[in-house]
Amino acid sequence: MEERELRLFEIMDEEGCDMDTAELLLMDEEESWDDED
Repeated sequence: MEERELRLFEIMDEEGCDMDTAELLLMDEEESWDDED
């Protein structure tokens, strides 16, 4: 399994949400990483 998928499952676990919601949260996270550069 790739790292991004593992992160998805972590988010689902932490937030108690479904995969679609976790996907959106992960995209937000990734965008904020881009802003830091």
